[in-house]
Order: sequence, then C-alpha cells, then structure tokens
Amino acid sequence: MIYSLADIIQIIKQRQISQYPVFQDDTIQIRIGQQIIKYHFIRDFQQALIDNPDKNLPAYAILLVPLDLEDIRIPKKLSFNYWIFAEKVSFQQCNFQEETSIRQAFFTQYLKIENCQFYKDFLFNKSRCYGEVLVNKVSFSSNCEWNNSQFFQSVYFKNIDFTRQSNFTATQFFKNAQFDACNFADYTNYNGTIFHSDCEFNNIVFKNSVNFNGTHFFAESNFTLSRFEKDVSFCWLKHEKDTLFSSCQFMSQVNFNDVNYQQKCTFNDITFHDAVTFSSIKSNGYVDYSGTIFQQNAYFVNNIYDKNVYFGGVMFDGQGQIFFDDTIFSMDVFFIGSYMNKEVLFLKIEFGRRTDFTQLILAEQGKLSIIECVFNSIVDFSDFEEILGKIYIDRTDFIRKVFVDYDLLKGKDKRFNPLLIFKDNDSQLDYEATEKNFLSFREIFLKNND
Repeated sequence: MIYSLADIIQIIKQRQISQYPVFQDDTIQIRIGQQIIKYHFIRDFQQALIDNPDKNLPAYAILLVPLDLEDIRIPKKLSFNYWIFAEKVSFQQCNFQEETSIRQAFFTQYLKIENCQFYKDFLFNKSRCYGEVLVNKVSFSSNCEWNNSQFFQSVYFKNIDFTRQSNFTATQFFKNAQFDACNFADYTNYNGTIFHSDCEFNNIVFKNSVNFNGTHFFAESNFTLSRFEKDVSFCWLKHEKDTLFSSCQFMSQVNFNDVNYQQKCTFNDITFHDAVTFSSIKSNGYVDYSGTIFQQNAYFVNNIYDKNVYFGGVMFDGQGQIFFDDTIFSMDVFFIGSYMNKEVLFLKIEFGRRTDFTQLILAEQGKLSIIECVFNSIVDFSDFEEILGKIYIDRTDFIRKVFVDYDLLKGKDKRFNPLLIFKDNDSQLDYEATEKNFLSFREIFLKNND
C-alpha cells in the first residue's frame, strides 16, 4: 500500500501508529509529489550511531523512538535529510565536527538543541517542525541555513552565536518566534520571511549587514534594545500590528523604504549614528520618534502619516541635514522640546492638523527651513526655549491660526534671532531691514489670531 506524506504525518501526530500494522514492517512506501519513496523504519538510532559510527544513515527514514543525544562528539558528516521524526528530538552538549544536514525533514514533536557546537555548515532547509523548537546556548561556527522552513509552534532562539552567514529567507513562523540575546557576526538574511504571530528580536547584536526586505509581520514585531553595526535594509515590508524599535542602536546606514504600518510604530530613544532614510512609508497608526538622536543625514521622503506623529525631545545633531520632502501629516505632529543643531528642511509638506514646535531649541548651527508647505490647521511657534540659529519660511500657506512669540519675530530677546522670511521676488528679509514686507507676514499672524 502506498501512503501519502500528509497521511503519514497525520497518523504520527495523532499518535495512531499502533492502529496501522505497516509500522511494524521494515519499510513503507510514501508518495511525495510525483515520486514514490521507500522509507525505512528505525527503532534504535542512538545505539546504532554509537556502535557503528562509520555506517551511512539511510537517506529516507522514519525514526519511531525518541532521539536523545547527549555529551557526544560526532566526527563525521551527519545527514537527516528527508527524515520523519515520530518522537521528541534532543541534542545536548554535542560537538558536530563536520557538516550537519537536516534538509526537508519533519519533526512531529518537540525539538531541542542546547549547549551544542557546530563546527561546519548547519543546513535546516525546507524542514517542517510541528512541535515547539528550542535552540539555546549554541554556537554555529560556519554557515547556518534555515531558509524555506516552516515552524507551526513557538520557536525560541536564545544565547546563540551565529559566527558566519545566517539565512532565514522565506521561512514561515506560524506561532511566536523569539530571538533573545543572539549574536549575528556575519551577513543575516530574512528576505521574504513571514511571521504569522508575535516575533521578538530583543537585545540582539547584528555585527554585519542585515536584510529584512519583503518580510511580512502579521502580529507584533519587537526589536527593543537591538544593535545594528552595519547597513540594514527594511524595504517592502508589511506590519499588520504594532512595531517596536525602542532603544535600538543603528551604527551604520539604515533604509526603511515602501513600508506599510497598519498599527502604531515606536522608534523612541533610538540613536542613528549614520544616515537613515524613511521613504514611501504608509502609516495607519501613530508613529513615535520621541527621544531619538539623528547624528547624520535623515531623509523623510514621500511618506503618508494618517495618525499623530511624535518628534518630542528628538535631537537633530552632528553632521548632515534632516530632510522632510513631499510628505503628508494627516493628523497632529509634535516637535515639542526638540533640539536642532543642523539644518532641518521641510519642503512641500502638508500638515493636516495641529503642528507643535513649542519649547524648541534651535542651537547656533541649527537652521529650520519651511519651504512650499501648507499648514491646514493651528501652528504653534510659541514658548521657544532658545533660538540661536535661523528660521526661514518661504512660499508657505498658513490656513488657520499661528501662534508665535513677538520676541522671535523682532529678535528682541537675546535668546532669539529674528525670524527670516523669503518671498518669490525678494532676497532674504528680516524685520529690522525691511519692516514693510515683514509686517505683511506679521499681519497674517494677527489676522489668523483674531
């Protein structure tokens, strides 16, 4: 009789082996796709491995008993390709000297890999895990591949050293996926990975480039306290639930391009040590950049924010400039208590509701430029802490009320430089030099505040 692979997996998962006499035989025929494969039953793997270390394992096998390898040194290449594990599998305190290959394998129960060392490539491609998976205190000294695998229960990667390249391309996690205190020393690839449930990358160190392009997060994604030391790419992403990047460190360039945030996104207390780009962002939830430090260039280009955006306490410091271009803030946007010590340019921005620049600190090297923008609601330039830099406004429409300190307008207070206005046919103007032209702008303020 020929069984389908799905039928065999279902029989094993439901603990119905005893009801099928075929499991008492030495082999069984299983249809996989268009092929019919002869699988061998193994009932005493551990003893066979110890007694016959040079014996080749069968290419297709069903292990009917638990596999528990502990404190063993395996000097040869080990292959579990196409195997079906009917019981729990555990590797503890083992040293794998050569390549370990577990491609297109099926784990129907719990899988644990703990306190192990893999000196050569670890290959876990296209495998399926129907039980929980724990990988804890493991060192992968060579390439590590998990791509195209499927995990149907929770997965925990804890205290792992990924010394060489790690590949999770197109892997699917159907339950919670947790990466905790892991160290990725080489290039890491999550291209096209799908997280169907919550995923956590807490306290992770990525020492080389990371690729999250095309990743789909159906539930909450949490990158809190992670450190990215090389370039990072978050392009063509979908976040269906909350996204958290709190207290992360980005040491090199990072690119967020064509990302869809359906719920809130938190970027608070981050330090961007190098250039960062947010382009073609579509956010349906509020976005929080509070307390974040931008030390190099930052680009916010062609974005749409449908909910409130918070830049409270943000520090725009160091070299480069901050560039907002062709972006729509549909709701409130807050820059309360922000510190600007470089040029911050708003070009062709549409502000939908309240825009709050109160308690702003514009340091000596700072310059706030607002060009070809539209403020559809209240704008608050009042209660500035200190304006030692310059403020430029050019070809900008104020539809509703504008609140501004009179000392800022005239530059009377020693903390404030005069507000500088550009007009289409004029050069740089300020209140002291060209009172008539500046008063026309000031009259708009007075009229809107009636």
